[in-house]
Amino acid sequence: MDQVIPENIKFRIKNFGPICNGDLETNNFTIFIGPNNSGKSYASLLISAIASYSNSMHEKLKSSDFRYHDELFSSLEKNYNSLLKEIYNDVYEYVKENPHFEKPFLLNKENINIIFKKIIWPLYSKVFSMELELMISPSDIKDLVMKNTNNFEIEYENLVIKNSKNSIILLKSDISVKETFFAVSSVDIDSVNSHMIQSKVTNENFIFKINYPIFASKIFSESNIDDSDNSKVDILFKIIVANSEVMLINFLFGQNTYYMPVGKTEVMHNFLKIISQSLKNEYHGYSQSQKKLAGDIVDINKNLKRDYFKLATELENEIFNGEISIEIDEDIPNVFYKREDGLKISTKQASSSIAELGPIILYLKHILRSGDLLIIEEPESHLNPKNQEIFIKYLVKAMNNGLKVLITTHSDYILEKVNNFIKLNNIADNANKKKIMNNWNYDEDCLLDSDKINVYSFKKTGEYSFEPKKLNISKLGIEESDFEEINKRLYDESDDILDELLE
Repeated sequence: MDQVIPENIKFRIKNFGPICNGDLETNNFTIFIGPNNSGKSYASLLISAIASYSNSMHEKLKSSDFRYHDELFSSLEKNYNSLLKEIYNDVYEYVKENPHFEKPFLLNKENINIIFKKIIWPLYSKVFSMELELMISPSDIKDLVMKNTNNFEIEYENLVIKNSKNSIILLKSDISVKETFFAVSSVDIDSVNSHMIQSKVTNENFIFKINYPIFASKIFSESNIDDSDNSKVDILFKIIVANSEVMLINFLFGQNTYYMPVGKTEVMHNFLKIISQSLKNEYHGYSQSQKKLAGDIVDINKNLKRDYFKLATELENEIFNGEISIEIDEDIPNVFYKREDGLKISTKQASSSIAELGPIILYLKHILRSGDLLIIEEPESHLNPKNQEIFIKYLVKAMNNGLKVLITTHSDYILEKVNNFIKLNNIADNANKKKIMNNWNYDEDCLLDSDKINVYSFKKTGEYSFEPKKLNISKLGIEESDFEEINKRLYDESDDILDELLE
């Protein structure tokens, strides 16, 4: 399915966790910095929750066991007669003129909006809210609201997300939908009975093909199928409804997003335990993000080499002098570290740095593709300063090869490395630039264009509130006074101590 992938994700957040107010926009490379408990994780998890849900919906809609198919079918059944009545003339006229669906069917935007309003949007809003709540998984919805306030509000694209009592609600602003052509092929009695209808939808924003079963047994098995005009109207109408749902999801979203939580080491050290619990439908002591991370790793096809496989291999060789791999161990997938000398150990016994980077390396090898967004919480965790520098170098390389990256960090080393790549990119004399790159073993993919990076510092505005402020990025790098003040304070402190020692 071809998708229109947004360049950036834009949010407006109000009273969400410790964030009192703020506008956020991702870039090719995005960094969140600030004190502990300032809202960095809230913001990154929110981006992940919304985008991850929409991404998974693409696959869920194709599945015959998707648990919301029944609700969708029930909603369709309930509103079928009133809906069909409103667009019946257009559909019937098309069927009479195209008994074998020879030409594309034009559905105007008024009729699309009727379908959205009466069937698709109410159900989608309900499902979206349930899934978003599951992803964030607070003990109570009120935990997501900033202290001393009553409600949070998040604006994203065409959505407004709010809390109401003990639930999350999803509102929408106007959705501008163009006239849409439904080119329906292979529609005959046999194909309907086998639930294998194919169709293609085209408008200014999308061109994509859908191979059913969407709604699988439900949406078509309940139909009275014959060669009559009314049967064809019924089939075409249901195809339109099915495609409208997919079109809505494509309209609102379109970026695959993957979230690496704090606690990756804990996942790797307890990997088999988490998998064992998942087989029993039991989870104890692990966050929703950690469970998803373990589940994604189990589903990896190690024979599938994605866009960043070579880059990931170079990264693991430079840091570990070895290889991170997933193998079947007593019928259960497990993650191993293999040294160059052939020694193989489970990540349960491996060092914390191997366990911390292991999941990211596996994602780079087997999951991530150009255009995807990778969110990493505190990539400096369990890495010494040298390995932090190496790792951020490879993240910049991946970014320059199409991967979108968002990190939260407290590390001066990471920020200084990013600054060096920005400054290096801004050297005007190409000969001098290449000389420095050769001295430090850098290539063109290590250069960081300041137009491709957004950095937000979460600033304290009250006793319990913080606000993300976009930092200026000049040819000298990220301008952040807080880090300069901390470095100066440490220098002054060291200077005072040295004065006493040397007297």
